Parts: sequence; C-alpha cells; structure tokens
Amino acid sequence: MARFEPDAPGPPGVVCFDLGGVVVRLAGSLAEAAAHAGIDPSALAGARLELGDIHELLFGLETGSMDEAEFFDRAGEVMGVDPAILRRVHAAWIIERYPGVVELWRELRERGIVLACLSNTSEPHWRIMSSPGPRHVPFGMLDHALASHRLGHHKPADEAFGAVEKATGHQGGAIGYFDDSDINIDAARRRGWRVGHIDPGGDPAEQMRLTLARWGNGERGA
Repeated sequence: MARFEPDAPGPPGVVCFDLGGVVVRLAGSLAEAAAHAGIDPSALAGARLELGDIHELLFGLETGSMDEAEFFDRAGEVMGVDPAILRRVHAAWIIERYPGVVELWRELRERGIVLACLSNTSEPHWRIMSSPGPRHVPFGMLDHALASHRLGHHKPADEAFGAVEKATGHQGGAIGYFDDSDINIDAARRRGWRVGHIDPGGDPAEQMRLTLARWGNGERGA
C-alpha cells in the first residue's frame, strides 16, 4: 500500500466517511422514526426527551460500555416509554442508504484510494447497516470500518480520530473526511485532515464528488 505524504498535491490517499447523514439517511425526530416504525404516536405521548440522562445512556451504548438490553430498559424508564417500543423507534432511526454512495466508493477503490468510516454508532444500528435491505452499508468495500461502540471512543474525542490514523498509517492532509457535524469537522481539521461538510438534506454523494474534485485540484478545506 502506497503511503501518501500529508502535504502532497492531488487527492488524499485515504477518504474517511461518517455514516449517519453522510452514507445513511437518519430520521430527524422521534416522531419521524416512530412513523417509519409503524408506531402509533399515542405510544410516545408525554415522552420526556429533555432529560440529560438519556444522552449519557446513549453515550454508554455508543461506546460499548453499556449493553443494549440495559440501555433500552434504563432509557425507557427515563423517557417514560415502553422499552420494546423504544427499541423499535431506535431501529427505525436509520431510514435508508443514500443513493450514489456505493458507486462513489467503487470509483474511489478503482483509483487506489483507501476507504474508511468513522462513526458514532451502536451495535443495534451496526447490525441493521450490516444486513440486506435498503439500509445496507457494504462495509466489505471499506479497508477500515471503525465505529465508536467498537473503539470505545466517541467523536469528537482525539482518540477516535487517532484510530483512523493508526489503522491507515496516514495523517494530516493525506486523509480526507466527510461528516455532517460541525463539531466533528472542526476536530478533523485540527488534526490537519482535509474536510468536507455534508448537508444531509441534500445529495451527499454529489456533494462528496464536488469536494473530491476540489481536493484533486489542491484545495484542502470544506
């Protein structure tokens, strides 16, 4: 595998992707996810979403420090929602894979570019994305599939981004990164990565193509 120098001209040697909002479309709200799950809105009436505890529980699930059974039981109690219903809503949060992503990955692989993902996600969502269907993500096309629940680190922690550098042997401008989160984009930029900010409400594959073209012309920023 060729090693690309951080400040070399042309495209990056590694292109790394966030998943939610970049590769797969996510629900924008609890109500939208419930609708996709076929759940009557009345089952979520009065759900308490403003409590900070749910974010701590989700962090535990997404860093692998809490198993899913405990997460749904405790989150259901905090939110005032039946854990079984919450499990269905959580599963429905991933709606579909964005069109054009697989074709883009195939083209990049043919150009000899190393592909990776770095995502804050959980084991239940990873299973969904690994299974056949409209939400399937072909992780086998990636050279490195990195996720918070396996790494034990959650973006924007330095350790999460450092895991990509360690896995690929690349750093700085040799890595191009796509994410829909300002916080994560800023963290990647601080490491010297080239960054592309994705609008999940648009066409992520087309946005990435345009950014890759700019990188190929020597531009580094989003």
